[in-house]
Amino acid sequence: MKLQGFIKKQPVVMLLDTGSTHNFINYSTAKNLGCKQPMPQMHVSVANGEKVIAHSKCMGLQWQIQGEHFQDEFIVIPLTGCDVVLGIQWFSPKKQVLWDYDKSQIQFQQGERTVLLQALQVALVQLTEGKNLSKLIATGTQVILTQIQLLNTTASNSTSLN
Repeated sequence: MKLQGFIKKQPVVMLLDTGSTHNFINYSTAKNLGCKQPMPQMHVSVANGEKVIAHSKCMGLQWQIQGEHFQDEFIVIPLTGCDVVLGIQWFSPKKQVLWDYDKSQIQFQQGERTVLLQALQVALVQLTEGKNLSKLIATGTQVILTQIQLLNTTASNSTSLN
C-alpha cells in the first residue's frame, strides 16, 4: 500500500511493506534532505532478490502523513517506485494494525488516538477527445496529451546486386 507523506515539507511516496524488516529511504531523497549519517556497512536483500550495501542512515527523521506526525530511523539504499519504505520496524510498536484492502485503508492506535490512513489511489488512464479536454483541465484532472501520426512511406526502386 502506498501513501503520500511529507518530510521537511517535501512530498514523498511511502510504501507500507510488512515484508521489509527495517525502514528505508531512497538515496537521492536522503541526499536532498541532508540527513545521511554514516553507519557500519549492512547488506540488504531487496524485493527483486538483489543484495545492496547500505553505508548510511537517517536518524530521528521527522515526517508527516495525512496530518499525523512520526519520527523514525531509516536506512539509506537505492529505491525505485517509492521514496520511503515503512517496514516491520515501523509497524511493530503499533501492536495491532488493521488493514482494509477493499477501502485501501490502514488503522492503528497512536497513543490514545485511533489513526486511519488512506492509500494513494491508482490513476485511471482514459482516452478522450479534444472537446472534453478543457473540461478535464478545468476540474484539475492530470492530463497527458499525446499525438500519434501515421506516416505513409512508399517503396523506392531498388536494384539487387548479385
